[in-house]
Amino acid sequence: MSEQYLTIQQTGNYTNTIKKSRFITHLARIKDEDDAKAVIAQVSKENAKATHNVFAYVLGDTNQIQRASDNGEPSGTAGAPTLEALLQHDLRDVVAVTTRYFGGIKLGAGGLIRAYAGNANTAIETIGIVVRIKQKAVTFTIPYADFDPIQHFLTTNHLSIANTDYGTAVTITLYLDDEHLQATLAALNDFLNGQFSPTIGASQYREALYQQSLSSKRTSNCLTITSELKQHKKYSTHQLCAGGYCVFYLAYSTVLVSRITVTLIWPGYSSSFSISLRISRAKMTL
Repeated sequence: MSEQYLTIQQTGNYTNTIKKSRFITHLARIKDEDDAKAVIAQVSKENAKATHNVFAYVLGDTNQIQRASDNGEPSGTAGAPTLEALLQHDLRDVVAVTTRYFGGIKLGAGGLIRAYAGNANTAIETIGIVVRIKQKAVTFTIPYADFDPIQHFLTTNHLSIANTDYGTAVTITLYLDDEHLQATLAALNDFLNGQFSPTIGASQYREALYQQSLSSKRTSNCLTITSELKQHKKYSTHQLCAGGYCVFYLAYSTVLVSRITVTLIWPGYSSSFSISLRISRAKMTL
């Protein structure tokens, strides 16, 4: 199983009316195809009088299981757009069921595609996305004299203290990604001059809210930036406003991206530099 992935924050519904047809998208997490079929059956039962109960779901470490059904809508106008919405958000282990109550006005193939895709996308954005990260609890004890220095060290390295117990000494608990565990432990050991005896818990998934984009606060004097998401070998071009904010749109949570190389291009001027990200939203001022 992968160390980290995106999924929906919780089970939920989103309802919208388009030309008198009511579209209700139900989203749920699933563990296997039996889960998916159970959700589809339950939603269909609750909406037995609906015109259609369209579904799509994705499963597996690489979303190797993908299923979709138009449930009576014209081929390719309902299930496929719903599935594409899940894939565009890079979600895993999620089922979407969109119920349609026909309102008497035909939408046409294009209208149906927009309606089902739009409802699924808005449902995902409304319910929210989380990144699930496999981490271990690391607990260690230090003298009070070392607390301020270690706090500064952790903050500088973008590590958050999950819990602090104060007794005859200070006991600190961190949650560290499995991927970076050994390197972080080595750095802590060096910082504490070898006086570091951590207790390490079992791996477990923890969740953090994921946000995908930032909005620009300026629209003039824009530079062009080209960012390379090295870990995934994906390239994208964005707008960066001089004196304003860098606008990134990340297709993946930044916990999945270790470094971004940014090239600033202006007539007669070009400069490149790298930044490391550890949070899901990034802001940079020129």
